[in-house]
Amino acid sequence: MPEAKTTNSKVSVIPFRIERVELLVIVMTETKPLDEIIQRLDTLSLEQLLEARTKIDTLIQSKYCLNGSLKEVIKLVNCWMADESGYDEETYPKIEAALNQNWLSL
Repeated sequence: MPEAKTTNSKVSVIPFRIERVELLVIVMTETKPLDEIIQRLDTLSLEQLLEARTKIDTLIQSKYCLNGSLKEVIKLVNCWMADESGYDEETYPKIEAALNQNWLSL
């Protein structure tokens, strides 16, 4: 009887015999995306790995900056929402009047 073999990372073919009947069972296995990435990275040369590392570092930094910026915006909006000085109630009518008066110049 042939041995079980994996045809790719998601499918395994398992032969077995019940009484006199030989069967091939195809088993679908789930591979995590990170496992697939690691398998592919394992085939790269050192130069290619260093290039990938640089790209990954850049990607991490861009995501970190976006998260940091978003946190700052949320903090600013929360500060505005908590402001009870009356500044916005006093200033908004002036801004609205100026916009309505000069809307063509915008």
